[in-house]
Amino acid sequence: MKRYIIAYWRGELSLTKSFLVNGFLGFLLLSLGLPGLGQFITSAVFFYFGVAVWLVWEIWASVGIVRCVFRTFREPRSTFGPLSMRRGFAVVALFATAAFVVGTFSDVILLLR
Repeated sequence: MKRYIIAYWRGELSLTKSFLVNGFLGFLLLSLGLPGLGQFITSAVFFYFGVAVWLVWEIWASVGIVRCVFRTFREPRSTFGPLSMRRGFAVVALFATAAFVVGTFSDVILLLR
């Protein structure tokens, strides 16, 4: 598990794994899991803990995806289809990650006020 986390942080995993598993699936698990648990745990401590977990995950996921996107542009050889398809997916992943970060940080700031 430690190797996986380090490889992801460095951008060494495949772009599909980085974006779809760690980005999209992680988003689904946290966005459904934290509010679901919040229905049972109504403490303010849990709320701030959930916000902290969300921010740490978002930074980790975003950095890993962006580093993977840059690696995709640096290394033209891969088994994931033609070069234009890889770079197109990389651009989509980069813009989706940027939109996600901008959108959720403003929401977190509103929550903490």
